Amino acid sequence: MKKQLVAAALMALTLTGCGDDVLDWRNASVSGGKVYANNENKPFSGSLTNIPENSLPFNNAFNDLLVQHNRAMERIKDRQQGFFGRNLVCDTTVEEGLVTGTTSCRNSSGNVRWKASLAGKSLDGVAEIYDTTGKTVITRNEYAKGVADGKLEVFSPNTGKLIGEYHSKNGKADGEQTAWDEKTGNKISHADTKDGMYVGVQESWSPEGKLTGVVPYSNGAVDGEVKVWDAETGKQTALATYVNGQKIGRATSWDAQGNVLSDGNMNAKGVLVPIASAQPAVADLEEDEWATAVKPANKQCVDEWVTYAHKVDGEDAMIGIESMKDWDSMCSDGQHPPA
Repeated sequence: MKKQLVAAALMALTLTGCGDDVLDWRNASVSGGKVYANNENKPFSGSLTNIPENSLPFNNAFNDLLVQHNRAMERIKDRQQGFFGRNLVCDTTVEEGLVTGTTSCRNSSGNVRWKASLAGKSLDGVAEIYDTTGKTVITRNEYAKGVADGKLEVFSPNTGKLIGEYHSKNGKADGEQTAWDEKTGNKISHADTKDGMYVGVQESWSPEGKLTGVVPYSNGAVDGEVKVWDAETGKQTALATYVNGQKIGRATSWDAQGNVLSDGNMNAKGVLVPIASAQPAVADLEEDEWATAVKPANKQCVDEWVTYAHKVDGEDAMIGIESMKDWDSMCSDGQHPPA
């Protein structure tokens, strides 16, 4: 009997954190943003258990972490490791009514899915996401005063390999941003960032290590020649020229065997002017071809059709002179794009 009493006392000390009070969520209330034990006027301090996850205070930093984690799991096609609703049960500590310290949340099987160090409504320290077994950390990020600050790591729950490492400072991307294939371990994307903006060249590769894309940046905007290659044949399949974020200049596409599909110059109006032999410069093309294709009286109407085409088909949709001629004719008949 004495042994049983000693064991019970030790268990009680463990549950209460060596003397701290333990409050189950069903016996708690929240007032003015602080937690109280029912019928108590003084804010609670101690361990708070069995909290519905959606009752915890979350800030945007934690939401961003879940989004990044889910994207990584989608990339490796392991959706069961993602978070698509806040249905966990959590335990935390409370000081004078405010959540503080380590918070741990578990699924219906009792397996821990995430742990984070909270200070009020802010993440402060390390946040970790576990796989569905609750045994292995697959995403880990560092925080300071409520914003990401440090290194975010993502591991494959299938192979255990590092599949993503991203750096931030004061809540903004800052440093190298890298991803790897979970099976081959080869780098599949890399970029450098500074103060939340891309700098230099962003590159991508196939899982087998073949270069598939190059995107140059300047002052956070795409600037220069964007190039794409087919992962199997190694042939270039696309080239687009950007100036300070705007697609303008040479634009060419090829099939996987290297045959030209289209080639031209994208003008400031978003129209692809095809390139032919002995063709004049872009400025001359724009002036001469447009003068031929579009009557001055129809210019505003045709511009509306160009805007509508980009809205329907995407900003990168190529628009040729023949389309301009068709729209010019339609405008002459009083036809305008849908509102």
